[in-house]
Amino acid sequence: MKLLKFSAAWCQPCKQLDVFLAEALLEYPEIELVSMPIESNTDTVSYYGIRTVPTMIMVDDNDQVLRTSVGFTPTKIKPFLAGT
Repeated sequence: MKLLKFSAAWCQPCKQLDVFLAEALLEYPEIELVSMPIESNTDTVSYYGIRTVPTMIMVDDNDQVLRTSVGFTPTKIKPFLAGT
């Protein structure tokens, strides 16, 4: 699985999410983190309809969207990663 993380350099919640994910993803070695700065990935941003950062999209090995999370709420990150 891949975790597409859409963010921006100017976004403070994105920076907080980075710190939180660095630790949380240690529990999920099967998830590959793919950082997607919105400024340099405009085609992908458009494809997924990203309107807010941070946004995370979990995709399977066929790039099918499994789930989406918008914003940074620490209590929701681990359930999102676990798929619950």
